[in-house]
Amino acid sequence: MFMCKTGKYQEGGGINKIIKDGINKFQINGLMSFQYCTCKEFGGSVNINGSLGAMINFKSVSFTSCSSEGGGGLNTRLQSGSIQNITDAVNFTLCQSASQNRGGIRAILTEPASSIFISGSSIFDECKTTGQGDEMYINANQSKIINLKSVLFDNYEAIQGEGVIRSLLVNGGTLTIEGLTNFTT
Repeated sequence: MFMCKTGKYQEGGGINKIIKDGINKFQINGLMSFQYCTCKEFGGSVNINGSLGAMINFKSVSFTSCSSEGGGGLNTRLQSGSIQNITDAVNFTLCQSASQNRGGIRAILTEPASSIFISGSSIFDECKTTGQGDEMYINANQSKIINLKSVLFDNYEAIQGEGVIRSLLVNGGTLTIEGLTNFTT
């Protein structure tokens, strides 16, 4: 378990990671927990910058009561064919953002072939932002694939008109929501 209450870091209150090529992989697997993590800017718990085909995998991880300006639980920037998988019960609970950049996840995907996949009974529960939307922000430019499958978005409430997901898709970005994905308030 990571308990990080300091808030002294600019990015990534628990982990700040830069991955610069496809040879390198970053994985967090198996009942890892981030609690009360905070930072000043992006990624209250984890901030990831992946480029040149980097692989990032989160499996059975929980983010609880984490906060930042953007992406209270997780901030990720994927470039040049990088892929992030969030699978097998990755849970975001009570994460918050102090800006319009989402409480649970903030994801910026640039350049062709970068993708993010969220599946396997993952849960976003009571994530908040002072801006528009609560659980997730995705900005995808060019041929990006964002796939949400078997995800639960629970107990959300928008302050300025948007609810669970805010997405900006340009130049061929694709967002797919399928399977047993549920939205409940």
